Amino acid sequence: MSWSSIPRSRETDSSSDLSSGSLTRTYSSELLSPCSQLPSCRQWVPEEFPDLDFHQSFGLFLTRKNPISRAVDEDIARYWHILTTTPALLQYHIPDIGEGYRNAFRQFFGTEPISLHGHVSDAANPSVLTSLLMHLTAHATNPDVFFLSEEDRVNPRVATTHGSYGAGYGPLAYNSVVPEIRTLANGTKPFGINTHNPAKIGSQVKSAKAQGCVALIAEIVRAADGTAISPLSWRRLLEACKRYTLVLIVDEALTAIRCGAPFAHQLPEYCKFGYPDLILFGKAVRTNGIAVEWNGSNIRKLGITNAEQRDFLTLHWQERLTEMAHSSDLLTSWGTLVLAKTENWPQRAQIIGRILRNVIKGEGIKTSSIGGLHSLIYLRQKDNARISWPVMGANAGNYVRWLPTMDEVMTSKDELFTKVFGPDSVPHRKQVSAYLRSQRLEPRWCSGCGVAVETGVKIACERCVANQCEICEPGEHVCLLEDFDVDVDS
Repeated sequence: MSWSSIPRSRETDSSSDLSSGSLTRTYSSELLSPCSQLPSCRQWVPEEFPDLDFHQSFGLFLTRKNPISRAVDEDIARYWHILTTTPALLQYHIPDIGEGYRNAFRQFFGTEPISLHGHVSDAANPSVLTSLLMHLTAHATNPDVFFLSEEDRVNPRVATTHGSYGAGYGPLAYNSVVPEIRTLANGTKPFGINTHNPAKIGSQVKSAKAQGCVALIAEIVRAADGTAISPLSWRRLLEACKRYTLVLIVDEALTAIRCGAPFAHQLPEYCKFGYPDLILFGKAVRTNGIAVEWNGSNIRKLGITNAEQRDFLTLHWQERLTEMAHSSDLLTSWGTLVLAKTENWPQRAQIIGRILRNVIKGEGIKTSSIGGLHSLIYLRQKDNARISWPVMGANAGNYVRWLPTMDEVMTSKDELFTKVFGPDSVPHRKQVSAYLRSQRLEPRWCSGCGVAVETGVKIACERCVANQCEICEPGEHVCLLEDFDVDVDS
């Protein structure tokens, strides 16, 4: 189904109004302007309006629609009603909720969500990964494929590509760009693999295997700076991991959907060479965990080809815990995946990315300075500061990430250039500001560098909706859009 053929919904529930995690409630008396006193102030924030928030709580939200509404799926809405009215009765529906979630995940991503966790940092733990590999191997047709020594079991180690995400704790915290987080790192430090030179990848993977690594965690878009791995380097990683039987895991927590495919490694330029064995997912998918790619280069060696055998392995692993995940998370994720498939969000991501990248290039920023893929955009802080029409992005060290929603209106160049970018956006910005003030909300993130702004220290500009930190803008705010200001009713 083409994205353009899908009718837009006017969900006005309070649950969808305040879905963005990039706003924070404040109770300053200066912000109590009733919406009723502002004739042109809209009474809700529907998805029909483009969003000035490209932070989305570090990419946690892909839409402003309500994913658990009846308009999305009748079963999801029914289970949610039970959860919120008679939660004790939900125990009778837990298996059905799990199956509905798994089916939606399979239909959209084409992979099997096997292990769910509270955060991607938990899923990436070498001990968890090793236990999962042991579980898959124990029930495989060819159980000797992944030989794990006693040392592997006692002190599992993983390899990571340089510049990859540094977890909040555990061994992968060694990779963090935040010094305070690195102090929490423990366990065996990951073996680093540089993918800059494709010709040297094979020897590095061989060394990682020889030094006891049970898996390699790679990224399609490097978390540190937004550099996309070259198709040739991806091919060499796949070939080397298959040759040396090193399980290849791709971290898609940030890159799912926004990079123009369900998972970024499924883009044509990458998937033509093959598939990884496991996928880490999270954030905007609204559940966090590990998915199995049964066609992965090494997973295929296990000989797990029967659908019943695959279901057994998945359910047997999940039944070790009381719940595979909390029902509220499963239902939210299920609804999000239904929307993503029905509305073809990957295609929208390509359109949105093309429009936004043209906007950035129109500010004199070179294509080579714009990182990420499609609607996942990385800009150096100094380049982000050059954008004439401020939006909220998410900080990534020396970079700012743009993480837009996938709502249909974001694919409209006309809407974006009259409500987000350009002098015609000022009336819309003032309406957004009036609405937020009426709800006692203010932006949480600096529009310059993307770091958190302390609530109440500065009040967001009523004209441009910007709220900048003291480093990006010391002292009083000077609005660059003042010359374009017009009355909100005009």
